[in-house]
Amino acid sequence: MADSNRLNTAVIYGSVRRGRQGIKVARFVTNKLKERDHIVTLIDPNEYRLPFLDLMYKEYGPGEAPDAMEKVSQILEKAERRIELLRGVDADGKPIVEPLADDGETTLDEKASSRSRRRSRPSHGNTGRGN
Repeated sequence: MADSNRLNTAVIYGSVRRGRQGIKVARFVTNKLKERDHIVTLIDPNEYRLPFLDLMYKEYGPGEAPDAMEKVSQILEKAERRIELLRGVDADGKPIVEPLADDGETTLDEKASSRSRRRSRPSHGNTGRGN
């Protein structure tokens, strides 16, 4: 940390949907941290225009990752803290958050299967999909 009172923080927002509302929260959090003199970068996929990602960053060879992915990777590498905004809540009102870090133990097929199981559960009137 450059200054003991300043944190380098990445605020990560994931929605690209039209009419998304969560971006307001992401900007609010970003502004509040800046007001406290922290170094803050908002990672908004509408701004960074990441392509369809069929590979993780670590699966690309040196210099092969898309430019936008490389920029985001550099931001995350420098960040001392990461703030992930919730993507929704489940039928019980619990937050839906997936860990940012890849534990390396789950294959892409296992993740897709898990996602499919979650999506096929009854929603009880709540889709669990947030902005």
